[in-house]
Amino acid sequence: DIKLGHGNKFKFANVPYGDISNTRFCGVNWSGAIDSCSISTHCPTGYSEECPEGHSCFGGLTCNVQDLLEEAEEAKEDAAASGTAQVAYRIPKHDTRRHNFCGSSWGDANSKCDLWCPDGDDTDCPGSMGCYGATGCYYDDDLVPTQTPVEAPTGGPTTAAPVIRNDPANVRFCGVTWALAAVNCSYETHCPSGSDKECPKGQTCHGGISQCNIVDIESKMNEPEVPTFVPTPAPISANDPSNAKFCGKSWAQAKENCSLETHCPDDECEIGSVCYGGIGCNASEMTRAPSNGPTLRPTDSPTEKPT
Repeated sequence: DIKLGHGNKFKFANVPYGDISNTRFCGVNWSGAIDSCSISTHCPTGYSEECPEGHSCFGGLTCNVQDLLEEAEEAKEDAAASGTAQVAYRIPKHDTRRHNFCGSSWGDANSKCDLWCPDGDDTDCPGSMGCYGATGCYYDDDLVPTQTPVEAPTGGPTTAAPVIRNDPANVRFCGVTWALAAVNCSYETHCPSGSDKECPKGQTCHGGISQCNIVDIESKMNEPEVPTFVPTPAPISANDPSNAKFCGKSWAQAKENCSLETHCPDDECEIGSVCYGGIGCNASEMTRAPSNGPTLRPTDSPTEKPT
């Protein structure tokens, strides 16, 4: 195929492996581009116009399209030799096509995860069903497990299992609609199993909400709170213009009623009033009225009892 000038491999035959164009992929953000890097998300020119709506092209990723192409070619040859694969070749495990499934609607496809349609073609689905992408489903029947069995541990693990950020279960959240689930995604609305039973009445579990990830949400929840300290404001000089700012419904009223109570150095007043500058009053010369202290009643001087 390469000699004839056909196929993806020919397209990159003269591109050096270390060329930065090999490491450009589409994603909602940089980390998302890494998690979902595949042949279908490759954007060699670096322009976001090559990406789906809402995605941008990021470069310098740890993925390399030539590795992905090599993997796809090897899988294609293995599949042709065995003749047992469902598709012509086994696509990379992070390829977005693994989330394409048939259904009467996106919600139906997302909830059933029954029929895989890797090419995104409606004709691959039975009846009037269509092929929907970016579902919370994931096709892994063609992934080959390790041949060596692993013995069950005799005791509890000493370290926690690694967190797989790109697990489809991490991006499933409850909501009345997919859009509302994306806007209100939180720890409380997470529905990892994909079942509507995990959601409040009237809501559905939606998958493929890539802008939210429970791993990120839990990470933020575990971050220690850093106390904030309010600095003591610097003293204001008598000539500072803010000393002549006072609240009032009009400039004349602000001037007439100027006091420390109506002083507005930060331009903030009660509703219905405006902070006016250039008032003839000066807040630095004002003092608050002292509170009326108790007046002690003098005691009467005793008189001597006459003899």
